[in-house]
Amino acid sequence: MKRIHLGAGTNVVDGWDNLDIVDAPGIILQDLTQRLPYADSSVDSILSEHVIEHFTKEAGYRLLEECHRVLIPGGGFRVGWPDLTKLIRAYFFRSKRYRRFVTPYFDVPHLFGTWDETLSDCLFAWEHRYAYTKRQLAQTLQRVGFVSVTTKGFMQSDYGIQHDVRDDPATTYLEATKRSA
Repeated sequence: MKRIHLGAGTNVVDGWDNLDIVDAPGIILQDLTQRLPYADSSVDSILSEHVIEHFTKEAGYRLLEECHRVLIPGGGFRVGWPDLTKLIRAYFFRSKRYRRFVTPYFDVPHLFGTWDETLSDCLFAWEHRYAYTKRQLAQTLQRVGFVSVTTKGFMQSDYGIQHDVRDDPATTYLEATKRSA
């Protein structure tokens, strides 16, 4: 069984091919803007957690196309990302829980401590290049060719892809599959 973990970082999953652009123990070096090093329809499961937002809209779309290409028919694809709708809702309602969660992770100092600054930092910190709502990412997955796109909770998977590390107010998880032949 071939399973790949995209943008694994320090979250190396035993028994999976853990791909990342940063060299570390257990990592297979791979630039995710390039073709994935797998044959068509050769991968059983793919996990992508907090990766898609680090690419431009176009590069993210190409990565999803690559995932669809390498996934076997009926295989599982799981994506988790900081959901733009959750950020906007947190901003509008001034969610203390959301702000308490994200603030310690900013890689730049907060100058004013305002919600306006928090909103901007959430969009552009951590080398984020694009932001998706759940609806938009689900539509993108369908346009690429994935089917059965469903929302899942933390560590809830129809495909046994239960290696999430982000149980937080910012992350949304979707699962999808490649249509069976």
